[in-house]
Amino acid sequence: MLEHDVLEDFYALSDYLGREGKIRDLERHKKYFPAFLLHASHIKAYDFVAPLCKGKKVLDIGCFLGYGEGVLADYAKQIVAVDNDDKAIEFAAKNHRRPNVTFEKTDARRLPFCYRDFDVVVAFQFIEHIPAIEVKNFLCEVKRVLKGGGMLFITTPNRKFRLLPLQRPFNPEHYQEFTAKRLFKTLKTVFHQVEIKGIGAKEWVEKIERQRVRKSPYRVYIRTHLSRLQNTVFPVKIKMLFERYLVGNSRRRRVKRKKSIRRHDAALENKKQFDNLFKEFTMNDLFLNDHQTDKSMDLFAICKK
Repeated sequence: MLEHDVLEDFYALSDYLGREGKIRDLERHKKYFPAFLLHASHIKAYDFVAPLCKGKKVLDIGCFLGYGEGVLADYAKQIVAVDNDDKAIEFAAKNHRRPNVTFEKTDARRLPFCYRDFDVVVAFQFIEHIPAIEVKNFLCEVKRVLKGGGMLFITTPNRKFRLLPLQRPFNPEHYQEFTAKRLFKTLKTVFHQVEIKGIGAKEWVEKIERQRVRKSPYRVYIRTHLSRLQNTVFPVKIKMLFERYLVGNSRRRRVKRKKSIRRHDAALENKKQFDNLFKEFTMNDLFLNDHQTDKSMDLFAICKK
């Protein structure tokens, strides 16, 4: 996809997340360049596999809003895109339907498809959302619906790029995040042929992504635990009452007014920064990396039945 098409798709994604209450400040999110880069990297993964789907029947697991189908549909003979989110499937069917694409609500752990039904299965940014004890069952289901010689493509965040040792995933929807070694070992329990690559980026893009995801050791090992302890000792409602008692109405109005001015100035600065960075960006800034996989932003796995 072209950069401006990805940008428009990012805006559509942001609007959807805003309506669902998953974004507090929609306009700020739309001008937050790291969020755009995250979406662009998800789209780029579909670019990598699209040529390998030419003339084939494809199952896209965890399709979410269906933005990947806009890439695959120009190559694949037929695509079945599934997700367990009713609203996401409804949005995808309305906004990304093609003659060779169908959208279905499905639990990926119990795929309602026949044995050896698909040539290719795609599961991007999905395996980390599955409880660890259910991952093998998911992989077995994928293998069941793949034809002989069929291929499974997986992307998932690279733990070594994002997290410090023993750090929990900061995304509350992630049950676990994988290193290249652990992902390879997990996939090999079901598939005999497994190859792990990385999704890398030009240095300036990678730097922005690293700043988005990496936290300081103090924040990871100390501040987080202190915050949990504080929330245990002083429940949120008690803290709110305490702050309300200390801060008078006039002071609250002054603070609110100053915050409003700062938000306005920050919004202008964010827009300027976003526009400047977007001018420098191309989708070719993201690429598959066969070497130094552990240093890649995301992991890209290829499994063959």
